[in-house]
Amino acid sequence: MGDAFGGMGDAMGGIGDALGGLGDALGGAMDAMGGAFNSPEFRDASRQLGRMAEDVTRGIGQGLGQSLGRGLGQMGRQMMNAGQDMVNRSTPVDPNDKYLLPAPSMTRQYVRAGLCWWFGACFGIAALGLLSEGVHALFYALVSAAIAVPLVLRALKATQEIRLGRAFRACRPVLLSQPAITVERLAQAIGSQADKLRGQLKEFIARSWIPEGHLSEDGVEFLLTDKLYSEYQEAAKEAQRKAASAKTLTPEQTQALEEIALGVARIAKAVEGLAGEAHDKFDRTHTLASQIGAEARKHPETISKLGMFTSYYLPTTAKLAEAYAEIQAKPHASADEQAAAQRILASLDDVNKAYEKLLDSMAASRTLDIETDLTAMKSMMRQDGLAE
Repeated sequence: MGDAFGGMGDAMGGIGDALGGLGDALGGAMDAMGGAFNSPEFRDASRQLGRMAEDVTRGIGQGLGQSLGRGLGQMGRQMMNAGQDMVNRSTPVDPNDKYLLPAPSMTRQYVRAGLCWWFGACFGIAALGLLSEGVHALFYALVSAAIAVPLVLRALKATQEIRLGRAFRACRPVLLSQPAITVERLAQAIGSQADKLRGQLKEFIARSWIPEGHLSEDGVEFLLTDKLYSEYQEAAKEAQRKAASAKTLTPEQTQALEEIALGVARIAKAVEGLAGEAHDKFDRTHTLASQIGAEARKHPETISKLGMFTSYYLPTTAKLAEAYAEIQAKPHASADEQAAAQRILASLDDVNKAYEKLLDSMAASRTLDIETDLTAMKSMMRQDGLAE
């Protein structure tokens, strides 16, 4: 009710301004009519009549519009404030409610739009009717049109405010329950279009209806608070960092992978001519080295932990495998060579255990990265309202 009185006051103020403009137009028209005749008496009389019409019309219009507008507006504000106090006392407080202003009342805008559309249409129709009367009614048609145009403009502005208020009223309960949500999902929830809603959200932020609201840089996500926006930015940066590291290999990483592949190939060739216990042990060494290389290719970030493996352990193991195979291939190996071969075979147990530990440490590092990814994903899901 308070907003209705306020809207009536605004509309009456607009009508008063329009009537004032009508007085100006009448005065000007009478002056023009006086100038159209040569008789000084007629010219003086028309000027006096024009000034009288101007004064009377302006006084009535401005006095009526401004006085009634101020009175109704003040009454409306008082009633609106009293009603809002009652609502505030009876409405439960939502934890996120402090991040959203109360939904604006559209009653004033409805009244303003209705009255302005009505009077604008009346004066517009009158202007069209007067145009059909001929040239002698042209002046009155122009005056009616001059009154209709500002009323229609006010009606259009009030209609835009109504649509914006409706959108905010629809978004408010959704944002209270899902303080981080994609614009697409929010648009689906309120039955709107994402592109249209994106512009309305920017207007909500600009008017401080959502004081801490943020749209993501790409316009995909809407976040209700500064804290959520900060978490979103951190998660996005972490995802970009991981994506960049997964796609790009440094020259050092490429070289390390090539050295691992070469060492694995040398061991595989040495194993081909072996049999029995020696074959089983060297085959296990080959399998572990291959798994370490595969893990490094899948997760290049782990290559930095393989410095000694690529530069010393693997090349030395390949050299020992080749030496053992060479000794075993001799028909008559010396006693020293046979003793050396036995030491190589015995050392493979320690080598394989070391490779197993290295592979486990790479898996542990990858598990830590997975935990980091899960934490980031859960944070994003909370922001989108998909998890608590």
